[in-house]
Amino acid sequence: MVVVAVKVTDHKKAVTPAIKAGKAVFVEWPLGRGLDETKELAALAKQYGVRAIVGAQATQSPVLRKIAEVIKSGGIGRVLGTSVSGMLPKELGYWGPSITERSTYVADGDSGASLLDVAGGHFFAGLTYLLGDFTSVSATFATLYPTAELIDATYKPTGVQIARVSEDQLAFSGTLASGALVSFHIRSGASIAAPGRAPLVWIIDGEAGTIRVEGDSVLWQVAHPRNVLINGEKWEAEQELVDVTGNLQLAWEEFAKGPEGDYFKLDDAVRVHTLVDAVRRSARDGVRVDIA
Repeated sequence: MVVVAVKVTDHKKAVTPAIKAGKAVFVEWPLGRGLDETKELAALAKQYGVRAIVGAQATQSPVLRKIAEVIKSGGIGRVLGTSVSGMLPKELGYWGPSITERSTYVADGDSGASLLDVAGGHFFAGLTYLLGDFTSVSATFATLYPTAELIDATYKPTGVQIARVSEDQLAFSGTLASGALVSFHIRSGASIAAPGRAPLVWIIDGEAGTIRVEGDSVLWQVAHPRNVLINGEKWEAEQELVDVTGNLQLAWEEFAKGPEGDYFKLDDAVRVHTLVDAVRRSARDGVRVDIA
């Protein structure tokens, strides 16, 4: 098996020979640099009969699985809508006024590693797992930090400035296939040290109840939300919630079960990349985009 966890700009170059050699493949999200490259890699894997897993770890989260169980059992009734508000701190060193020296490629909106591609894509994987696919989106981007200062490996400022041509805020409204509406807003650049910050607030409203998820990071594929309220009552996980590696381990365990395992496949990556592409086109063209 070949594991690909390099910059997304190098994914195609690394994944293609592995697939052609008939190797099983793990590829960290995003699978490819944009929708076309993602479709190409998915088609290639199908052509060579290769089994592959994409590292969209949010879909394995015990938190997400519990929410899915509540929704499926009718615990909040028919889902009417959902809203997501997320913040990525400047201290992270990616999509705000500071970027690490080894991550300058994220300043390019076409690199495949923008705020939308990475943070958005990871979240979309979990959201659509729970609530189904989108039929339309209307999006807006903002770049409040047209330049960024490079920081070194110890996160100390270097004094070097680079241009940023990538969004540091994204917002959109959308309609799900169920008819429920979605409001989504992620922003970067604020300091995590400010009192009262709420890095993640996610509300799912149903006819008969509500679910509220609060966490210390919008990157909940690697940082489990610890405050989950189901119809006003706090849910306590029965198992230990392990940050960073916990969801990844669960994904590998599912992959080890063979084709019947419940893991994020290349076709799932194409589906989520289709949503990412629709959000980007909507923001750039200033129009609503329908998703077939």
